[in-house]
Amino acid sequence: MGYFQSYQEARLALNSPGMRKITINRFLENHILQYCITNIMQEMHVGLDDTDSTKGMCTTFLAYIITERLLKDRVKFLEYPKLVRLNPNVPWKTRGNGAVALHFATDDVERVRQHITEMVLLYSDLQNGANPGVVFLEGDNITSHMKRFSQDALHKIVKISDAQSIIKQAGGDTLSLGTGMGIIGATAAIAYDFRDSTVEIITYRRDTNLGTQRHIDPDSVRMMQEKTFPYTFNSYDDDSGHVLIAPRGPDPVFYGIRGEYPNILHRASSMIIHKERLRGHMIFRTNQGTGDHLQHIIKSDAMEPHTSGCVQGVVSSEPQIIPGGHMCFNIHSKGISIPCWTYKPTKLPQKLSGLICGDHLIVGGGVRAESVDHSRSINIENVHVQRLAPHITYRNPRCERCNKSMKSKGRGQHFWCIRCGDKAEHRQQVFIPRKISEGEYSAVMTAHRHLTRPPQRHNKINRITFEPNTNWVAVYEY
Repeated sequence: MGYFQSYQEARLALNSPGMRKITINRFLENHILQYCITNIMQEMHVGLDDTDSTKGMCTTFLAYIITERLLKDRVKFLEYPKLVRLNPNVPWKTRGNGAVALHFATDDVERVRQHITEMVLLYSDLQNGANPGVVFLEGDNITSHMKRFSQDALHKIVKISDAQSIIKQAGGDTLSLGTGMGIIGATAAIAYDFRDSTVEIITYRRDTNLGTQRHIDPDSVRMMQEKTFPYTFNSYDDDSGHVLIAPRGPDPVFYGIRGEYPNILHRASSMIIHKERLRGHMIFRTNQGTGDHLQHIIKSDAMEPHTSGCVQGVVSSEPQIIPGGHMCFNIHSKGISIPCWTYKPTKLPQKLSGLICGDHLIVGGGVRAESVDHSRSINIENVHVQRLAPHITYRNPRCERCNKSMKSKGRGQHFWCIRCGDKAEHRQQVFIPRKISEGEYSAVMTAHRHLTRPPQRHNKINRITFEPNTNWVAVYEY
């Protein structure tokens, strides 16, 4: 990263051939050496997860106040804080199954570790069931094992023991409380390798407002979405009139706007009308809206419960709408029949009701464990209709002279026209127009998960470059 790791390294740099060509007095040399020594900085990764509970707190807020403190300690951030959403089908997740990682350089590793530890202990919602995990990794030694573990955590169940072993092998160490479940997310967030990425600006409330109702002008959110489309997403649902940027619980987040680029998020945030005095904001690089949890291919002969991914197959049973508006159909994949379910709130039953046997699909979703009432199946998040089967029916042939439907003489016999007596040997094949087209089908916006790829992002791959001089983190004046 270009940092001097020791006095000796700084001295060697100063005495390099290029530097020796410069005439320099002792006074200037001492100043250069002093600059090098005081700027010896150690690269560091810190991962955080499971500091929140269903009743409050937010790991992104803890990351915000840690960042606020680290900036006072003059650390140098090397990339945007990462907000990594992991497997959404994990049954014991809190709310969004999101972990956070910070990447920076510091000249005092022990002081930074102490400050972070103090804040984790102070702010984690332990009394309501939080199980915090923190990972400290010095240097840039993110191993291939860590990256593989991170990808596994995106689509399946992984073990705390595996995370601890991987971190130990990489030379890092951990801090955990309760069950320590947060070690999994903390490890995954540090090592997450973005295939595609988005950004989110999250604003935070002051302590005096926690637990009170959020008042945001819905028209301002609607107008913001219209003016920033397609560079922001999932802010306002036109069909229901719901504002989607603000949580409903007692956590410290006031609102969060998701999009493609930091400068667009600043512009979008300035359009939101509200009267509450806020604490500050921070921009995160995220995998939200990427659909990356569905890149994993689920093996039809080994569907592990709570796995996320996709499976390719052919519709083998007609869709059935059951009481309540939910829908089920089967697909045939590599010799195995797989039940697929979609639910009324997603509006997918209406969209997919036109499927017939023989249609070729890629189904994305999560594997639901078998129960007394249901076999192991896939809960659908989206469907890609690859190829439609012809919808064919048969009817009695029409008489070419009379243009009337012919009658059958009986099983295995020909057809005849009762008016003119003409005959025909076979029933007539009729192609029925399909009520569904090839393409992508996903849930309505209000049913999207954090990772769900919105229609406007289909086939989009976004790379985010850190711009440290932008207003990516701010503490508002009190």
